[in-house]
Amino acid sequence: MNGRYFVVFAFLMLINSVSMQSVHVVNANLGHSVILPCTANHRTLTVYWRYNDSKTVFDIIKGEVKFDEQDPVYKGRVGCFPLEFAKGNFSIKLSKLKKSDVGIYTCHFPSTLTPGTVQLRVTENRTGDVMRRPDSLLLFLLGCVLLSN
Repeated sequence: MNGRYFVVFAFLMLINSVSMQSVHVVNANLGHSVILPCTANHRTLTVYWRYNDSKTVFDIIKGEVKFDEQDPVYKGRVGCFPLEFAKGNFSIKLSKLKKSDVGIYTCHFPSTLTPGTVQLRVTENRTGDVMRRPDSLLLFLLGCVLLSN
């Protein structure tokens, strides 16, 4: 009986490690652009990009870019690199990032069962906060100036 639990536990750990390895996490800033990677080790010229397995982001069919099924959310914001298709690179560039772009993107190859998976995280670009954040440092420096006078 104990051996059976060990086998189940080992199987679950194997599934967890395989699934964690297959997701590529990409971090990007709100309003900026990002490259979502997708490569194929086999000869294909057809790739279907999907968001959360429901929205059509981008389709490449027989080496041709198709926008027929593209969800309106992505209109004018998705580009690709056609010169890279022959090398197996089907990465896309997503521009003008929105908070709603956060999620799981998959590039499906009809000839395989395992899609490429990318988790996109979008954060606010807080470069302006750098000047506001060190309030305690400013108070410390102000105190030093007052004490030195």
